[in-house]
Amino acid sequence: MLVKKKIACMVLDVKSDTIRFIYPTEEVINSINKNTVQKIVYLSGEIQMFSVPPAYKQVIGPDDWENVSITRSAKEVRSFRQVGSVSAQARGFAGTAVLGGITGAILNNMSAIKKRTFRKLKMQCAMSGGNLVHVTQLDSISALYLVIVSRAAEMAGQGIAYTTSALNADEFRNKLKAKTSFTCVERIEMSTQDNEFTKHQFDSVFKLSYVISESGLLYAIGKLNDVSASQFRVTGFTDKYFILMCKVKSTTYNYIINF
Repeated sequence: MLVKKKIACMVLDVKSDTIRFIYPTEEVINSINKNTVQKIVYLSGEIQMFSVPPAYKQVIGPDDWENVSITRSAKEVRSFRQVGSVSAQARGFAGTAVLGGITGAILNNMSAIKKRTFRKLKMQCAMSGGNLVHVTQLDSISALYLVIVSRAAEMAGQGIAYTTSALNADEFRNKLKAKTSFTCVERIEMSTQDNEFTKHQFDSVFKLSYVISESGLLYAIGKLNDVSASQFRVTGFTDKYFILMCKVKSTTYNYIINF
C-alpha cells in the first residue's frame, strides 16, 4: 500500500520524470519521482495535479500471490525497494489442428502460457516479500502447426520483485516482546523450475539473536534448527506470526514462525 505524505517545501522545477525542491530551512536540492506525487498545492492556491499512482495491494506471504501487480514500465518502480529477482518458464500445446484453425489455436495457447508464466512470477515475488513485479524480459516461441503435427509453444519471463511499502521495524520489534525463542510451524519452498510453491509441516525452533533494518529491508539474525542459514529477511508479519525468507541457489524458502 502507498503511504500518503505531505511535504512542506519550495518547488524549484517540475521536469518530465522528477520534481526538484528544497525544504524551508535548508539549501540542499532534493528530487522526487513525479510518478509518486499526486499534486502540488502552491501558496497562491493553484493546484497542479498529476496522474494518481496505481493502488497496490498488500502481500504478507505466499498465499497472497494473486495480489501481486505486474508492470513493464521502469518508471513505475523507480521509487520502490527491490526485494529480489524472479524468472519463470512455461510451455504447452494447443493440440493438433487443421489449417483453418491454426491462428486461433496458437493465440489461445500463447495466452494460456503467458498466464502461467505470470502466475509463477507472482508466486516468486510474494515469497520474496514483494507485491510488484517489473517484467524486464519476456520471450516466446510460438507453436508450429501442420495438419497433424505440432511443436510446443514456450514463454520465458524475467523480472525484478519490488515492495511498495517497507515493513515497520519498530512494530515488528514490539510484537517480538523481547523474546528470543520462537516456534516454526511450516516451511514453504519454490524453485525457479517449480510451477507453484509447496508447503510442508516444519516443527522447529528459531533462536533469535537480533533484528536489523538495512536499506529499507528488515532482517532477523538467528538459528533455525536444521537450516544452515543464519541471516533471514523478514518478508511479512501479522499479529500471530512472522515469515522469514532465505534463498539457496535457485530455491526460495519461507518459514512461518509463531510470535
